[in-house]
Amino acid sequence: MSTNFGPIDWDHLVFPTWMLVDWVRVYQPKGSYNVGCDPPEFPTADYINTYIEAYTNPNLTTWVDDYKQIVPKNRLVDGCT
Repeated sequence: MSTNFGPIDWDHLVFPTWMLVDWVRVYQPKGSYNVGCDPPEFPTADYINTYIEAYTNPNLTTWVDDYKQIVPKNRLVDGCT
C-alpha cells in the first residue's frame, strides 16, 4: 500500500480483505522472457508448497505470531545471495 495513490485510513482498514486486480504489468529485460513464478534460478513452487497454509489461510496475517515460523531471510535485508 502506498500513500502515493492517496491517503490511507489506517484506523478503518479491515484485514484480511479482498482486492480485485484487472491488470498486471510485468517488466523483463530484452531477450529474457519468463512467464511464471517458478524459474530455475529462483525456484519458488517448492517453497510455497512447503508452507502452503501460510499462503492460503487468510486468518494467518503474520509469519511469526500466527504461523509460528521464523521470518525467511532475503537478499534485501539479510544479504543472502
